[in-house]
This record gives sequence, C-alpha cells and structure tokens, in this order.
Amino acid sequence: MKFNFAFLNTIRGKIGFIAAAGMIISVTVISTTSIVTLRNMEINSAIQNAKSISLDLKNEIKTNIDVGLDATINIANALQINNILADSIKLSRTQVLGILKNELNNNPDFLGTYTLWEPNKFDGKDQEYISAEGHDGTGRFIPYWYRCNNVLALTPIENYDNDEKTTGTYYNVSKTTKKEAVIDPYFYKACDQQTFMMSCIAPVVNGNDFVGLVGVDFEIKWLQNLLLTHASDLYGGEGRATILSANGTVAATTLDTSKIGKPVGELFTNNKSYLNATSASIHEFKDGTLYIYSPITFGKTDNIWIICITIPEDVVTAHAVSLMWRFIVMSVVFVIGFSVLIIYFINRFVSPINLITQNAQKLATGSIEETKIKVDTLEIQELNLNFSKLSKSQRQITEVCKSISEGDFSKYAEVRSDEDVLSLSVNKMIDNLKLAAEADAKRNWTANGLAKFAELLRSNEDTHQMYNNVLSELIKYINANQGCLFIKIDEESEVIRLKLESCYAYNRKKFINKIILAGEGLAGQAYLEAQTIFLKKVPEDYIRIGSGLGDALPRCVLVVPIKFNDQIEGILELASFNVYQPHEIAFVEKIAETIASVVSSIKINERTKNLLAETTQQTEEMRSQEEEMRQNMEELLATQEEVARKEREYLTTIETLKIQLAQLSNN
Repeated sequence: MKFNFAFLNTIRGKIGFIAAAGMIISVTVISTTSIVTLRNMEINSAIQNAKSISLDLKNEIKTNIDVGLDATINIANALQINNILADSIKLSRTQVLGILKNELNNNPDFLGTYTLWEPNKFDGKDQEYISAEGHDGTGRFIPYWYRCNNVLALTPIENYDNDEKTTGTYYNVSKTTKKEAVIDPYFYKACDQQTFMMSCIAPVVNGNDFVGLVGVDFEIKWLQNLLLTHASDLYGGEGRATILSANGTVAATTLDTSKIGKPVGELFTNNKSYLNATSASIHEFKDGTLYIYSPITFGKTDNIWIICITIPEDVVTAHAVSLMWRFIVMSVVFVIGFSVLIIYFINRFVSPINLITQNAQKLATGSIEETKIKVDTLEIQELNLNFSKLSKSQRQITEVCKSISEGDFSKYAEVRSDEDVLSLSVNKMIDNLKLAAEADAKRNWTANGLAKFAELLRSNEDTHQMYNNVLSELIKYINANQGCLFIKIDEESEVIRLKLESCYAYNRKKFINKIILAGEGLAGQAYLEAQTIFLKKVPEDYIRIGSGLGDALPRCVLVVPIKFNDQIEGILELASFNVYQPHEIAFVEKIAETIASVVSSIKINERTKNLLAETTQQTEEMRSQEEEMRQNMEELLATQEEVARKEREYLTTIETLKIQLAQLSNN
C-alpha cells in the first residue's frame, strides 16, 4: 500500500498534518518537561522520605539512649546532693548499691549500672571497705552491677584508669570535661562473650571538683534491629541506613554488617560529607547514589551521631521511569484519539477550515495578507481569532525585520507574553545589531579617520602648512571647538621647550607665537608624565591656567602626548563643549602617534639634509684646496726645474772657467 502524498496538498491533509505534527511536538515537549519534573519530584520525595525515616529513627534512638542518659543524670544529681549532706543523713554505700541494682532491675535493656568515686570522696571511709563487695583492694567505692544470664551480679570496676579506646574512656571523659556524655560504641567482653555496647555517663561534682561518676551500659543490638525495620520502608528495602557515632564508629548498618564497630572510612571509602551534617540534614548525589545525612544529639552532651541513608539513583528514579513509559503510551493514545477527532471536525467544517488553510498557505509562502473569514461555530471562531493574532504578529515581525534590513533599529516586535520567544528573540537581535552597528560605525569612523590623516600627513610638503591642515581637519573630524599643536624644539640644552606650531579655535585660525617649557601648563605637564590628560570638569578660569587655547571656556579638555617609540615629539591639546567618548580618545592617541612618526621622519630628514649640505660644502672646499695645492705643486716643480737648469748652467760655466784658468797657468 502506497501513501498518496498528494493528500497533503488538500485542506484535510494540511490541517491534519499540522495538527498532528503540532500535537506530537507539544506532547513531546510536555512529556519531556513532565518526565524531568517527575524525576525531580521523585528525588525530592526520596529525600523527604529519607528525612522522615531519619526523624523517626532519631526520635526512637534518642528515646532509648536518653533513658540511660536520664537515669545516669538523675542518680548523679542525687549523689551530688548526697555528697554535701551531713553524715547523719547521707546515703550509705549499701543504699547506693541498692539504688543501682534497682535501676538495673527495672530496666531490662540495661547491661549494667555503676558508680565510680575518687579515693575517700564518697564518705571518707575507704579503709573500712578494703576488698569488700563492689570495692577494690584500696576500699575505693567502684561498684558495677551487671546482668549475666538474667542474673544480677556485683563486681568492682576494672581498667577504668587507662587510655585505651574500649576501656577507661568513660572515666577520663567524665573527669576531664565534667559533663554528661554518651560514649561511642565499643566491643566489651561480658559474661564470657563479646558484646557490642555503649555507655551513658554523668559526673558527680562537689563545687568545681570531680568526685565521681554514674554510668549505665546497654547493649545496642536493638539499634541494628531498628535500622532493619525502618530500612525496609525505603523503596521496598532497596535503601540502606547506617548509624555513625561521634567518633566515626559504625554503630549499626544495613550496608555491610561486618563493618559494625569499625571506622566509617572502611564503609564509605571516598565520602566524608557526613562531617558537615552537624547541625542540620544534608544530601548529595555521588557515584550514582543518593546520600542523606541527619544529626542526632543527646541531652546536653557534645556527642553528635549521624544517621546516613543511601538509596541507589536508579531505584529512586525507577518509579519515574515507569510513569514515563505510561505517560508515553497515554500520549500516543491521546495523539491518535485527537487525530481522529480532528478528522471528524475537518469533515464537518471543511469550508471555513479551507479558508483558514488558504490563509495558512499564504502565511507559509511568506505572504502577510489575510482573507477575512466568517464562521459560525465558537471553536472555529477561536481558531480563526488565534490565527489572525498569529498573522498580525507575523506581519508586525515582518515589518520589524524589513526595518532592520534597511538599517533602522528603532522598531521593536510587540511581546505578547513572557512565553513569546520569537518576539523576545527578535528584540534581542535588534539590540545586538544596534550594538554591532554602533561598534562598526566607531571602527569605520576610526579606520576612515586614520586613512584620511595618513593621506593628509603624506600629501603636505610644507611642514608648517601640514601642521595647520592636520589640526584643522582633526578638530572638524571629532567635532572639537579648540585645539593647538606643540612640537618639541631640537636644541642642545637641558631646558626642554615646546613651540606652538598651530592653533585653531572656533573654526578661526589664530597665528600665535608661543613657546612653553616642559611642566608648564597642561601641555607641559602631559610632556613630563608622557600620559594622556583628560579633564571632564574644567574650571571657569581655565584659560588663565596657561593652556594656550584662546579665550573660550571649554567644558572638556584632552591633552595627548605626540610620541613615537617612547620618544615624545610634541603635545596635542583639544577642547570641546561635548565630552569625548573612549573611542574618540583612542583615535586621537593613534593620530598623535602617526603625527609623532611623521614629525620624527621630518626631523630625521631635516638632519640628513643639513648633514648632506654640510658634507657637500666641505667637499667643495676640499676640491678648491686640492686645486690650489695642485697649482702650487706645479709652480714648485717649475721652479725646481728652473733651479736645476740654472745649476747645470752654473756648473758648465765653472768647468769652462777652470779650463781657461788652467790654460792661463800653463802659459
């Protein structure tokens, strides 16, 4: 069977397809949102359920432990009062033994009751009770009533004064802190068998002196049974519960019973978040498990125990996953049923829907025109009304987009509600385009200005005229009112002087002969600091400060060093009634750098020209001197030749005279 795709071109097909697609999308979105919400609700429910169970556990644990703690406190208070009474009305040791025995007998959950007194602090008669029942070899009053095979027995306390973990702790804690306390669970051999137990103790003090203590021991097997009972309520027993004592000992757990009595680090190897649950419940997800920690406090003790409930994440979300599939099936059924209903209404109201479809086709093809439709049924009227609103919104957004394409960012789309994502997005796009256009305008303004002034600086052969043209064009380009240009005078002197090469004020050129020193006025100060000076609040008497800006009263002054390669060649000073923007200041600084480069080149060229002229003159002088020397040499050579010739003539004459003289002598 082949599907006739031409059916999609019919009114029924288009409306049915759009309705079905819209419904599928809507159901998908709603389903996704509902599933996420449902998952979060399940997690929150699990947290609340765990906290509720933690609260029940906390109350039951506090009730059981507070029984022992209250018993120790009551007896300790009674013995504390008894300690300060006169001997005639004090309780005897026998009576105290009876009180402890009676307390143990009346509380089947207690393993033992005891009191431990410092030497001679009970009645000062320790010597009379040496090795008596409930006393040691010193007569110290340290009786311990304990239950063994449902029989009560009395023995003196042993190993109470050492620092080992399982023995002596209760004594040292009570003596040191002088506060009631709940001793962390420990294993103790009672009635020839290891018993996991804990103790509640309360000190007996006389003024500020510790004189003794009262304690109750009880087995805490009930704690494990209590956890098993309550943990069964956590997702059918999938949840686990653990009780941690104040020192991090596992008091009870349904995770791994072999860890009972061991440090918590052996149970939770990489999790120490329970340390943060000292005042209120906390929870966290870690390694696919939900952890809920709740603190337990006992009376006025400093001991804080922790209830830790752990639930696997997949167990927490299992119900949500099940409901998700149910919801998906229901959604599919709903879509199918809704599609059938749509087909029914299409067949019944085909004419108005056909017109609406035609309008939809126009809208789908980009046309924003709308044909008015007259309908009789409320349902189709609502559909037509909503479609008209959609068309109106589309036209309005189209107009806004058309304005955007023309560079007009003043129009905004009408936002119909907080869920009108399209209009909100269009408006956000307009804001972003407006910012981008402003940024582009600034960049183009800067780039065009730099190109313009670069050409201006290259096209002027006369330096002074170039300065005038650059300053004039710069004032016009940045809409300034006044300006002047100082150039450093190159001279061999320690005093640095700047010459006013050009000054322009209110579109009138002022030829002013002015020279300032470094440090004089704002221009001189900018030269020394080699930094831009920007004044937004200019005093009324600014001109008299030595600015050199004419007679106007500017409200904004910008002084920029003209420097190139850290060498300051001059100062550019501008004033305006409008405050300069950061990009305008940056532009002026770039122009100043370009001017500095040109000035540096001009000075270099000038020095080169002067050196060349100097060299040429020296060359001409050397040539003249060389010609004169050549002529002198020629004259000297001629003179030498004449002298040589005459010398030869003289020699010839002398020889002739010698011959004649010889002839005369012979005659």
